[in-house]
Formats: sequence, C-alpha cells, structure tokens
Amino acid sequence: MVPAPVLAQAWRGPRSVNVARFLVGLDVLPFGAVAARSAGELLGATGTADVVDACLVALAADGDRIVTGDPADVRRLVAASGRPVGVRPF
Repeated sequence: MVPAPVLAQAWRGPRSVNVARFLVGLDVLPFGAVAARSAGELLGATGTADVVDACLVALAADGDRIVTGDPADVRRLVAASGRPVGVRPF
C-alpha cells in the first residue's frame, strides 16, 4: 500500500517510469482528516518536519514494513506511534 501523499511526493509525470513499476500491484490509500491529524500529532511528538513521512506512518498498520530513503526520521515517527511497524532503508 502507498498513501496518496507519498505518491504525490514521488510522481513527476511521464518520467516516473520507475515509480509506476513500483506501484504495480499496490493500492494507493486515500488520506483524510483523521489521518492528517494523526500525522500532525506524530510530527509534534517527534519534532520532525517531513509531512509525507508522517503521513506514511499515520496510515501504517501493526506488522507493516515501511521502505524509505529516510529511515532515521521514519523510525522516530514509528516509535512515537507506538505501533509495531518495521522500517527498511532502500
């Protein structure tokens, strides 16, 4: 699964061939007000500033694995969420 804000951060139109390949077989999750509040609370709790990272963690469920280019900040956000979510750098 990929939250919609994550797709927005990565997508650059026709030149996004690798992103399009990555998305094959994945669901793009909508992002509403409840998730937005959760993301904001995570940012406040950690002192981090990347809204898209917080959106990703806000929608992660127990047992999910997040693949990210910023594992340090994402791990801080996951720790603040209190959920068992794995983080793997790419």
